[in-house]
Amino acid sequence: MNKKLRRLSRSVFWEAITIVFILMMAGSSYSMPDVVFKEARPEKDLTEKKEEAAYVYNPAGKTDPFVPFIVEVVERTKTTQEKAAKASSSEWQAKMESMLKEMKEPKTELQRIDIANLTLTSVIKGKDKIWAMVSDPDGRGYLIKKGTCIGTNGGIVEEIISEDRQTSFGTEAVRKITIKEPFFNQDRQLDYKKIEMKMPSEAQK
Repeated sequence: MNKKLRRLSRSVFWEAITIVFILMMAGSSYSMPDVVFKEARPEKDLTEKKEEAAYVYNPAGKTDPFVPFIVEVVERTKTTQEKAAKASSSEWQAKMESMLKEMKEPKTELQRIDIANLTLTSVIKGKDKIWAMVSDPDGRGYLIKKGTCIGTNGGIVEEIISEDRQTSFGTEAVRKITIKEPFFNQDRQLDYKKIEMKMPSEAQK
């Protein structure tokens, strides 16, 4: 009996010590931490602004966002029209040169001689028709009439004139021929320039 009481007493004793130990550990874990005081931070001056680096826009290699789209379309259209006009001009130039070349193609011996090398030697006036005679540097003569092709530039005899005009100095005999040579003017129209050839006696007056 005494032994059982002793064992019971020891058991109660150790349980009491264990409970006290647990309570002590629990109290230390819930204890308030030490308060640490720190110096207050200085107040920021809200009026101060940080300096920002200036940004410079470089348009190189970029599409300009400030150019209206309609302007870009107009410029493209203008460029396209200029290219088309240039191509059309080149085509017209080639067509013009081809036409003039065909008109200047010599078909007679008289068309192989430059007008500057021809001399008007006589004008023959008939009842209903009128002719003229021109000669080359070798003295060979060529009979011509209105519509005769003459010269190396596609010239055509437009008119042969043989008339006597009254002047303050008396009667003046006019003997000459008018030749027209083809060319294209600035309006892209076929036009003619006129050349007069007078007989030597007429040209000296």
